[in-house]
Amino acid sequence: MISVGMNYHVIKGKQKQFAEKFTGVIDALTADDGHTESTLWKHPVDSVSYLITSEWSDEAAFTARLMKQREPIHCPGTRCLSAQVDLEKHHALKHENRRRI
Repeated sequence: MISVGMNYHVIKGKQKQFAEKFTGVIDALTADDGHTESTLWKHPVDSVSYLITSEWSDEAAFTARLMKQREPIHCPGTRCLSAQVDLEKHHALKHENRRRI
């Protein structure tokens, strides 16, 4: 299973700091059972746009990670603050997307 963590628009000049912070995110995710790998994708034209994807062995491992995520995560140099994930919304969106396919 692949999850899209977040689409980030980083403050210009903070790209290096953001990428370095991502290393800590990788370390935290690696400790989770079922986490296979995560990738930081950089937009080829817009140098301040990034996307994070993670691969999980199965949906149960991904859901377990969501349940552990209790505190907001702030990435310095970004214009985002991601809070605890609402599992009901996650499941509703998942089912909505299945209907579209």
